[in-house]
Amino acid sequence: MNEYLKNLNIEQRRAVRRVDGSTLVLAGAGTGKTTTIVSRVFHLIDNGVKPENILLLTFTNKASNEMLNRIKDNLSIGIAPPFVGTFHKFGYLFLSKYFKLLKNRGDSFRIIEYKDIKKIIQGILDEDRFNIELGVEDSIKEISNLVMIIEILKLQIVFNIRN
Repeated sequence: MNEYLKNLNIEQRRAVRRVDGSTLVLAGAGTGKTTTIVSRVFHLIDNGVKPENILLLTFTNKASNEMLNRIKDNLSIGIAPPFVGTFHKFGYLFLSKYFKLLKNRGDSFRIIEYKDIKKIIQGILDEDRFNIELGVEDSIKEISNLVMIIEILKLQIVFNIRN
């Protein structure tokens, strides 16, 4: 038995041995998800899958770094690790590479985070483009409504790109 399979339970081994297609690993904290995923990477490589054809996506930088470190620590010398990153990082890199293929767009893109949206809205309010004479709580509600409208507009832009 391969070294990476030795300490896995039956369900983990089943996930690791699956070579074709993608695999989603859902489990609670401390149940061996990272070990299972890293073991699957080694199994895929042992079965002829090139590391550049393996994509590992996770939600947090912490999990991403942990997986990448475990893979690097156990890969043979001279083999580059697969892409390991967060969904956000992958999305950013994908847009960086393919943004210019979208029609009717400029030459670059910018990712606007929630804090940036708040600054933009505050700037609009400070320039007195809106004549809002409300209390603090009502102003916060108005800003929240504007943020919601911006989010809806962003979804409409994505939807229009797809159609």
